[in-house]
Amino acid sequence: MMKVLQKKRKGGFTLIELIVVIAILAILAAIAIPRLGGFTTTAKINADKQTYDVISRAVAIGVANGTITADVTITSAETTGLISGLSLIDSNATFKVANNINHSFTWEVDAATGAVTPPIINSATGVITPD
Repeated sequence: MMKVLQKKRKGGFTLIELIVVIAILAILAAIAIPRLGGFTTTAKINADKQTYDVISRAVAIGVANGTITADVTITSAETTGLISGLSLIDSNATFKVANNINHSFTWEVDAATGAVTPPIINSATGVITPD
């Protein structure tokens, strides 16, 4: 007779247990999402540094061959990594890149010696100096 009077307990989670689990997941998400956003910024900065390396080597070759004797402004960089919009300005080889995708950077080349000065990279996170 006692067994008939006892209620069987149903399995499952209580409302309080579910709220605690959701709160823990929300805290973990609040910590993880900003950290993952930092990876995107780092990737963009590294892409700009690689672009700088490629362009500075091309500039050094152009100066050594005598094909670059004046300022060059690179007005846009395609999303595929190709550079378009080269135009000669005057006589001290200042290169500017503004691709409107990640960041912009400027560096100078001494046309007489071929010396390339490291650029200043302007980004949303501040000024970056390439390695």
